[in-house]
Amino acid sequence: MKNRITVILLLLALLLAGCGKSEVNVEAFVVTKDAGNVKLGLVTVSFLTDEQFKAASDTNTLLYKQLILNLNAADAFSRTENLKCIDTYTRFYNSYMDLSATFKKKGDAMEAEQAARKAQECKEKADEYQKTVNNYHTFTTDYRAEAVAIQMYLDSLKDDIIHDKTDADGKFKVELKNTNYRVVAFATTQLGDKHASYYWNFEYKPNGKNLFLSNDNLYHISDDEMNDIVASLIYLRKIS
Repeated sequence: MKNRITVILLLLALLLAGCGKSEVNVEAFVVTKDAGNVKLGLVTVSFLTDEQFKAASDTNTLLYKQLILNLNAADAFSRTENLKCIDTYTRFYNSYMDLSATFKKKGDAMEAEQAARKAQECKEKADEYQKTVNNYHTFTTDYRAEAVAIQMYLDSLKDDIIHDKTDADGKFKVELKNTNYRVVAFATTQLGDKHASYYWNFEYKPNGKNLFLSNDNLYHISDDEMNDIVASLIYLRKIS
């Protein structure tokens, strides 16, 4: 009898622990390639329940299907425009190289060098656009559409979702139930002329006092894909 009471008390304790809440210290930062530590302020971090995340990432909704169509159309348009730029800069490159050869024949070394330098600049531009075109085959439209759909879901139901914004030090405190969540956050940084975007989307259950949003749990996608997600969000927020 005594053992049975002990077991019941333990079960009740576990049940109550599962229904309890924890105060969690959230901190958002990234470590750059040159080992710099960048604190991410003004980042909205959302904590979705399993039901909320399922609704936000539902691939059967009209919104999701429309996003797929929009992203595919944007990819096709962007690819076409990039190919036009490659063609233009390649023609400029050939023209400058012909001009450089003409100046050489005339013995004008200075003009020949300037034309060759212009040709090299055009080649570098063409190579940049070619690199972008080559990266298109790595794009996965599905998770770009999912990222946009989730953020639009968060925009429309902010009052019903646990969320908060980081301070200047990239921190805030939040009280969470001891249950499963999906943590979602977007962030952008501008350091000098360098722009970077970040996206987090991971499962989390409060198991301590600290939650770090950092390089370790970033959603790993390329810069071009991340920029495409951000551009899509800006466009869709304008028309919605």
